Amino acid sequence: MMQYAIFARSVVTIYDLPQTTKQSEAGLVSTIGDEGLYGQACQVRTAPGGVTAEGVPLSPEVAEVVTFYGYHGFVRRDALKFVSEDALRDYLPQPLVLVGRATDVLSLPKVHYQIMDHCFHQHHNQDQ
Repeated sequence: MMQYAIFARSVVTIYDLPQTTKQSEAGLVSTIGDEGLYGQACQVRTAPGGVTAEGVPLSPEVAEVVTFYGYHGFVRRDALKFVSEDALRDYLPQPLVLVGRATDVLSLPKVHYQIMDHCFHQHHNQDQ
């Protein structure tokens, strides 16, 4: 049975390995590979604390995921909201999803014409 999750932070780091750093010829380097954005869905390939298909045991704090565009990586458990397939199917077709109480949705940007008009005339008069 497939498992799914939704990225639950503004920007979620996706690592190429189950750990955040690795040893290389240059020394200790980051394993950051990609980012997931709030609200994007992913498939959970290996749940936290599980063992990957390659036989790598995961910490209870890390999940192995595949993004909707096919990127494979590892994400901290606390950055994911685990959901059922039914819940995901209900979530994905929504035309607008409120992601925070401070969201302000406008059909057009608010323009302050008088301020811009004043600045234009002030600059224009200096050029003459």
